[in-house]
Amino acid sequence: MNWKAIFFSLEGRIPRMSFWLGMLALLAVTLLILVPAGFFKWDPAIDPAPLYYRLLEFIVTLMLAYPSYAIMLKRLYDRNHPGTAAFAFVVLEIVAEGVNVVSPIETESGLTPLGWILMIPLIILLFALLIELGLRRGTRGPNRFGPDPLVTRS
Repeated sequence: MNWKAIFFSLEGRIPRMSFWLGMLALLAVTLLILVPAGFFKWDPAIDPAPLYYRLLEFIVTLMLAYPSYAIMLKRLYDRNHPGTAAFAFVVLEIVAEGVNVVSPIETESGLTPLGWILMIPLIILLFALLIELGLRRGTRGPNRFGPDPLVTRS
């Protein structure tokens, strides 16, 4: 498995296993940065996240946007779909985190109306992509985006 290609190339196709491993790696990076930064700093049940933490979330989102897009794009290619849904998801995620820096979208009483407006489409798209990219088999044989990644080459 070529990790550089998985995280940074926008060409070719990847199978489900590479998708899941890549996304789990990005989740691990996110948690390794955000959990220690927020640990024992504030109680989310009482106070919204402080500005430094919301800014850090935004920076991490920006930092991982391209690798996330690359992974989802190649899985969409494996399913013989264009990358529009992956682009939409990454843009929505960046916009939601950016708005959250300027004005918290979550308070001690839950999501604000703006938070709901931003999060509902993001969550719907997230679940649709998880089903489409994480559970469904790719196109058998070659397609317009490249050869079948499950076919072993001799």
